[in-house]
Amino acid sequence: MVINLDEEIKNKIKSALGAQNVIDSPAHLIEHGNPDIIVNVSSVSEIRTILKIANDFKIPVVPKSSSFDYSDGAIPEHGGILLNMTSMKKIKNLIEGTDRNVTVEPGVTFEELQSYLNEKGYQCMVPLGLPSQASVLTAYIERTPLLSGPMILLSEGSQCIMDMLVMRADGTTLHTGSGEIVPQRPGICHFGPVGPDWGRVFTGAQGTMGIVAELTLKFKHVPTLRKVLLKPYDDLEELLIDARHVKSLEIGRECLGISNFNMAAILANDKKQFESLRKILPPWTLLLSISGWEDEELAVHEADLEDIGIHFSTGTYKINTNTPNIEEILLSELNLPNRLMNFRRFRKSCRVLPYYARFETILRFTEEMLNFAAHYAYPKDELFGYFLPIEQARIGYMEYTFYSDDAEPEMANVVNEFFLEASEWIITNGGIIDRLHGPWRQMILSRTPNYVKWLKTVKKMLDPNNILNPGKLWPEEAL
Repeated sequence: MVINLDEEIKNKIKSALGAQNVIDSPAHLIEHGNPDIIVNVSSVSEIRTILKIANDFKIPVVPKSSSFDYSDGAIPEHGGILLNMTSMKKIKNLIEGTDRNVTVEPGVTFEELQSYLNEKGYQCMVPLGLPSQASVLTAYIERTPLLSGPMILLSEGSQCIMDMLVMRADGTTLHTGSGEIVPQRPGICHFGPVGPDWGRVFTGAQGTMGIVAELTLKFKHVPTLRKVLLKPYDDLEELLIDARHVKSLEIGRECLGISNFNMAAILANDKKQFESLRKILPPWTLLLSISGWEDEELAVHEADLEDIGIHFSTGTYKINTNTPNIEEILLSELNLPNRLMNFRRFRKSCRVLPYYARFETILRFTEEMLNFAAHYAYPKDELFGYFLPIEQARIGYMEYTFYSDDAEPEMANVVNEFFLEASEWIITNGGIIDRLHGPWRQMILSRTPNYVKWLKTVKKMLDPNNILNPGKLWPEEAL
């Protein structure tokens, strides 16, 4: 495999795409993880051109479609070409009515797509944990948990995908959905015309199996009426009990448990206000969004909650936060999240540990995390992020947060040790981390040798020269 591109190959790429689209200045390369070059592309044909050159000369290609990369999925591990698709901004093939799907290119952000859909009375499903400037395509194919799906049972990005235009390492293409047989209507069916569903092969794979150049996704109507209901909790177990009851009965849409730290970050405008809110907010808050087309629908939802003994506040806490527009802030977040990410602003560095587990398992894990926190002298009130009930509360999604300051290396090392031990413990004891990022990759794959064997078989078939983001699923030497 070519690691350092010589001038002949660089000139070949410049000749094919124009020198203005090829960046090789050291400052820019360092900023983007030290690829050999950065190539800006604006069309499927340009991606195909680069892939053919890269495949011929066995040059690594790392796709990048978002300006945000919390997982380091677009950081090259073996140099090569950083394929920058962030300028691919087309939103097309809008299908309204009962079908309700639209096609986006890699550079389309949630802010851009939501603005486009909101004008027509629709909205896309937004993720938990990503800002409005994140790529829709990247968030969906990396299976990011959703604040709400188009129906109760849909809970993560890949489940909203109808079709993907995938480019193999040699530049050939494949539609994973009905776009392969009906190109003008790729959203008719979310699986291919015959046989197994290829779409799952390319999700959660960080561009190692193929490069997704277009994505067709579901969207939903925007209800006329929406209301946010809030309930404070001193105890996580009580919140989990209520969340399970609410979602198993399919009451409301978005349902989210928010920690004290994160709620303060959402509501605060500055660090002083953040610290003030932390002192008065409850340890946990359950947020439930109810919606409908008539006032009577919302009244029925609220009456149903009262009937099962769950008493929410409407629009504000019973606690005086001196924040008069809480409901407005939270409704805005459910449409287009930005403040949900504020927890990253109030400490120098933050690592998130996300996992899926049964509700009772989450309680057991949380007790163990508190024991770990005591051992590492880590503030327990900074450990918790968000809780999300999944699929009518069949399971739950939980995030723990690990804050440190790189200016204090000793503290940063301790927090990193805590993070690694906590990750290992959760995986060992049955929690599911579904993202092969950073240290989790080895922790997970070392436990699944047969699974890795089949992954390698599929990878070899789709990318025989191993040029697509090599090293991201397993170390290069393991291939």
